[in-house]
Amino acid sequence: SRMPPRRLFTPSLGPANWRTFLADSFVHWRRGKSAWELAVSWEAAAKTDSGIPSEVRKALHTHDTFASCELIAAIPEHRVILDDERRPSQNDLWAILWTPCGHASVTIEAKAGEEFDKPIEQWLGEDSKGKDRRLQFLTRTLCLSGAPPGHVRYQLVHRTASAILEAKRCHFPLALMLVQSFEE
Repeated sequence: SRMPPRRLFTPSLGPANWRTFLADSFVHWRRGKSAWELAVSWEAAAKTDSGIPSEVRKALHTHDTFASCELIAAIPEHRVILDDERRPSQNDLWAILWTPCGHASVTIEAKAGEEFDKPIEQWLGEDSKGKDRRLQFLTRTLCLSGAPPGHVRYQLVHRTASAILEAKRCHFPLALMLVQSFEE
């Protein structure tokens, strides 16, 4: 039996609220770390017309579909069940955007100097059946004809799959995975 998705959320009282969702708030909750920077960035944009941080809005506006998008809701540390509910994909932020083409499911991966997860070839490592099964699931979810190349970072693949799965669950026509970088 599959665990039902979380459906109730509480309003944010500011960036400090985001800290409670982190796996290790002592390590990740500091100025200059991606979790802290993400929270400050999105909370600061909450009262703008679009609700989207300016640097993210600028990136979105490079594509006609997202040129006039608005934030409907954003959920920090949003977990998406992939093929195994014991190992969900924990997205730094999941945003629901309104666009003239319909709603979009957007997963946002924040980075502030840290690397993405291992390349797929390293992640597979000892060739466990669970990892093979996961990679097959992700390949199907992304509608790829074969597994992604081994040099592609695993984190990019499962975060992108998260955006697609949430779009399907919510019956949204659009899905996007976006990296929000806080360093050059």
